[in-house]
This record gives sequence, structure tokens and C-alpha cells, in this order.
Amino acid sequence: MNMNKPVFITTLLLLGSGLASADVILTASASPSSVQVGGDTSLTVTLSDGAAVNSVAGFQFDLDFNPAVLQATSITENGYFANNGLIGLTTADINNMAGTITLIADAAGTPEDPGTGDPLVTVAFSAVGSGSSPISLVNVIISGPQLNTIPATEANTAVNVTGSAPEPFSFSMAGIGLVLIVLAKRCYLPSKGKAN
Repeated sequence: MNMNKPVFITTLLLLGSGLASADVILTASASPSSVQVGGDTSLTVTLSDGAAVNSVAGFQFDLDFNPAVLQATSITENGYFANNGLIGLTTADINNMAGTITLIADAAGTPEDPGTGDPLVTVAFSAVGSGSSPISLVNVIISGPQLNTIPATEANTAVNVTGSAPEPFSFSMAGIGLVLIVLAKRCYLPSKGKAN
């Protein structure tokens, strides 16, 4: 992996000291938010402009989740940055042992106005254990057209998983037990012979 890419993105997003006058809102929403063990859910991260006055030129954030409940299977870029981004999420790293997706980032040469809401990314999860998994947006950086930092408000979500994972080899064990019963009957049943 090119180690210069995270440095490039962070530098691009952090350059400039001016703050924009209004926040953007980064919202994580899961659908469905309740799922059975073995099922799937999808998380969409949406960018919206609180005062509709800012343009956004780049973003970077991480996601935290409970790996005992959810496992991330894929991440896809959506919306404006999917067509105009410079790196296309190539720095994103899924770590299902730690329950993190780090360096979800992209930047565009021409800024956009997110307006009422622009989907940035979609993350697919598989439900692997029962319980609740908060999904949190952390280390958020949003940059403006002059490489200024735009204050961002995060709206997080959670997924509830019910049921239990099937015990491994349960059907195989049942089959083996059936075979043993049949063999035992054949061994211990008296054989039928002709009377003298």
C-alpha cells in the first residue's frame, strides 16, 4: 500500500486555519437497524449542510463497531465523491478483529455543496453474534474549498442483533449418531437361523 496516501489526505484536509461559519452534519444510519444472527445490514454515511452555505472539498473519518456482533464485509463510495474524488477510498482499512474501519477518505478538485444530504459511503455488515453494536463516526475531518476545516457534527447509530449462531457440526453430529444407532442394533439383534 502507498503510505503517502494517508499523509496526502490528512495534509490536504488540515491545511489552512480558517473555520467555516456553519457546521456540516455527518449522519450514520443503518438499514435494517434490527437483524437476526446470520443476516446482513447496511450502513449509509450521509453528509448534509446545516446552513446550506458551505462547499465541501474533502472528508476523512473512521468507524468503530462491536466486532463480536458485526463484521464489516465491504465499503463502497457513493454520490458526488464517487464520480469526482481523487483517490476513491483506497486508504480505507477494515479491521474486523479490532472493530474499526480507518482512513475512510476522499477529496475532490472541485468542491460540492452537500445541500440536503449526499451519501458518502455505504458499509455492508454481517451479523455474527447477538447484542447491540453502536456504530460511531470518529476522527472526523471535513475540508472546505480553500482547504479550511469545516466544523462537523456527528450523528451515530446502533444495530441490534437477536438470535444465536448455529452450533457448528450439529447436523453432522446428528447424522453420526443415527449411523451408530443402526450399527448397534445390527450387532446386538440375535440372528435368525433355521431350527434343527
